[in-house]
Amino acid sequence: MLPNSAQPVARVLVVDDSPAIHDDFRKILAARGAGDFLDELEETVFGGLVSAAEPSPAVALSFAGQGADALALVERDAAAGRSFDVAFVDVRMPPGIDGVETVVRLWRIDPRVQVVMCTAYSDYSWDDMAGKLGSAHSYLILKKPFDPVEVRQLVQALSEKRALLLEREGRLEDLDHQVRERTDELARASSDLAAEMRQRLATEQRLHRSQKLEALGRLAACMGHEINNPLSYVMTNIEEAGLMLAGDAPLGPAERAELCAMLEESAAGVQRIAVLVRSLKVFSPSQPQPSRLFAVNQAIESALALVGNEIRHCATLATELAAELPPIMGERDRIVQVLVNILLNAVQSIPPGDAATNAIRVTSQSGGDGDIVVQVSDTGCGIAAGDLERVFEAFYTTRAVGQGTGLGLAICHSIIEAHGGRMSIESSLGNGTRLTVSLPASHDPAV
Repeated sequence: MLPNSAQPVARVLVVDDSPAIHDDFRKILAARGAGDFLDELEETVFGGLVSAAEPSPAVALSFAGQGADALALVERDAAAGRSFDVAFVDVRMPPGIDGVETVVRLWRIDPRVQVVMCTAYSDYSWDDMAGKLGSAHSYLILKKPFDPVEVRQLVQALSEKRALLLEREGRLEDLDHQVRERTDELARASSDLAAEMRQRLATEQRLHRSQKLEALGRLAACMGHEINNPLSYVMTNIEEAGLMLAGDAPLGPAERAELCAMLEESAAGVQRIAVLVRSLKVFSPSQPQPSRLFAVNQAIESALALVGNEIRHCATLATELAAELPPIMGERDRIVQVLVNILLNAVQSIPPGDAATNAIRVTSQSGGDGDIVVQVSDTGCGIAAGDLERVFEAFYTTRAVGQGTGLGLAICHSIIEAHGGRMSIESSLGNGTRLTVSLPASHDPAV
């Protein structure tokens, strides 16, 4: 095997106070041609003293006679961006600093230099040297006189070791850089996600308000009639009572009884108006309320109080509310809002003018899995199969343009899911619709 001229150059520093030792290193590590290699091989085969089983790697040699000179040389090369792979350092170099101290200071400049301590004396014990230089992972000890082949092997092995160390450090730096980049990307993604979540929450709140306004607009005509009816007879009774009391003749028992009846009727009308006004608080732009226990049947009755008159104009109303249902934990007003929207959708699915033949049915019962199930069924026009799977999507509506935003069922679906419940729909064209709401019951019996 001929020497490989493509091998990388190993930079070797020899620190020794003897010029003869410098010459020995030149002879051992100087680059050799093919003829030199064959001469060494011939000496080996025929009994020569020099073994040349492996050619030496290409080596760039530098020399220093004292430790201080070596440190100056290493500092100069470090400033120029160069470094030594291997340093052969003599332990004894009078009158200057010894080899051990030289290595300690050399590693302060470049801790990656691989060191071979060369000595012919027992100036330092192993424990003393380890105490000054630390663990022996970056230095070896070579006793003089040394074998040329051993020197060559040390240069090749230690220079390769240093190259591997540098490669590992480079890879670690690359990995660290990649980790920092990935961390920055994740931080940016997290920040973007947080901003998107805030924007989505704000959009959802606006959609809720928009849906409330839509439902409130749909209720306007119904509520006007609901309030005007009791208000008209309250005003009539007050006028009649005023006329009766304005007369000079004393009131007899019959007049007194009639006056009391009018006052009771007026009080009932005012109470009816108060109930309707309180029910409208569901659509007020208030902050989310804390979760509380409430009875689902009371929420159903509140929703029916708001849309009852609207239902009477288009269909007969049937209710079947199970008694002694467990309470629900959540925001009562939001559940009422859901029920109002479902009922108004049922009303709008029924063509006007034939209330006697159409029906809206509301039921409540306990589900098999412990949930409370509320169903609203109607005999309206129904929904096509192609539209049915999209009814819970935001802004999707089967109504004509300008007759709805498509937010009602989407908002209802999100409210029910926020309460840990489920919402489903069954419908077909011409056969009406049944919408089912399941809500988890609370184990606390107090309402």
